[in-house]
Amino acid sequence: MDIHGFQFNGSRYIFDVSSSACFSVDELMCDVLDLSSRLNDIERTRILAKSYGKDEVDEAFAELVLMKEQGFFSDKVEADHFLSRTVVSLGLNVSHACNLNCLYCYAEGGSYGLEAEVMDRQVAFSAIDLLTELSRDKNGCSITFFGGEPLTNFGLIRQTVEYAKKQAARAQKRVHFSITTNGTLITREIAQFLRDEDFNIWLSIDGPKDIQDSMRPKKNGEGSHSSVLVGIDWLRNAGISRLNARATISRQNKDIFNILTHMESIGITNAACIPVSIGESSMLALTDDDIIALCKQYDSLADKQIEAARDRRPFICNNFRKTLEALHLGRKYVYSCGVGKRMMTVVPSGDIYPCHRFVGLDAFKMGHVASGLDSAVRELFYSQTVTKRALCSACWARYICGGGCLNDVADEGGAFCEPNELNCDLNRRLIEAAIHVYANLDMLGLFEKERIEHSIEASQC
Repeated sequence: MDIHGFQFNGSRYIFDVSSSACFSVDELMCDVLDLSSRLNDIERTRILAKSYGKDEVDEAFAELVLMKEQGFFSDKVEADHFLSRTVVSLGLNVSHACNLNCLYCYAEGGSYGLEAEVMDRQVAFSAIDLLTELSRDKNGCSITFFGGEPLTNFGLIRQTVEYAKKQAARAQKRVHFSITTNGTLITREIAQFLRDEDFNIWLSIDGPKDIQDSMRPKKNGEGSHSSVLVGIDWLRNAGISRLNARATISRQNKDIFNILTHMESIGITNAACIPVSIGESSMLALTDDDIIALCKQYDSLADKQIEAARDRRPFICNNFRKTLEALHLGRKYVYSCGVGKRMMTVVPSGDIYPCHRFVGLDAFKMGHVASGLDSAVRELFYSQTVTKRALCSACWARYICGGGCLNDVADEGGAFCEPNELNCDLNRRLIEAAIHVYANLDMLGLFEKERIEHSIEASQC
């Protein structure tokens, strides 16, 4: 049996890798499962009966047999969630210029090491045409405006949305729009446009004023916090009630509760706190002690989410969402996302990359809007299943994690290496925390299947 047993905040759980199912269990069942793969029935009963009594042991074994008959704890473990080969998601880096100078920026100030240029209409419209053609057998597709700071080229965003809607109508499909922005350039006009076009908005915010201003200063050295608040006010005045935000966790900004408290106070309704992706020698890189501290915060976050659900209150942190979806639907992921498979990113020059994180890495360039996609690069990404790397293939969390971000294990030569164990430890604890949340919400009948299924459908468009 491929299982993982653990304790979390006083409760015991078993995660079944074969089914992506989790179970809240007592100490006896933990021991039964532990001995099942090592001893025969007579030896197991003899050993356990000394501590629990024969009747209790027999009852536990009967329960285990029943669960196996129902398909749990199988010796055969296969993933069942391979992604299709249809591109349905387009990232448009409409500007490689940015007005901020974030300390940890992987995009080298927004330019990705390329020219700090802005996209023109010809490239944007050609990218839309390519997306429409590639997604022809699907009912929907999505376009994300990215940068740099995309709002430095707002005029093109407006034109592109109008063109994309016309092309989608001709193809008889839905098109969804989203934007990732630092929020400092939002005006009344922009906010109303985003509201009218039903954009999914992600704001990059790191927390309270002192943190935001130090981690995400403007290019002229001024802080950015006050400008973000102005942008949020415009969005809320336009009638946008759902505001998403992403905070980067680093050695200088690792108090998740402090971040989330501030997010709620300024009107954010959904937030993700993501560990920084940066070289280990950086002063912002997380240390072993930081990882331990973050794991403890995940433990507290899990109980906070359970409390909020019991009280029918919204919970702002969405770090557990992917795992909750996988557990509820029994999903087993062989990829962490659709990078290079269901998604592509186009930059101002017209070059295509697997996603925004790979922009500037020539070895992973995936084509051009004028010539289409490079099938060899796409095949490289299809080959990178979670079982491809030794550490991942032996990990109990592999089919929930999907192997993590491929950019984190990519080198400039076009190859992939083993993941960072420190990051894996943090991710495994996050998954354990999510299992704790799911088990409690499921027992209380508070898990919203329809809402989860809707979010999965939206994220796959």
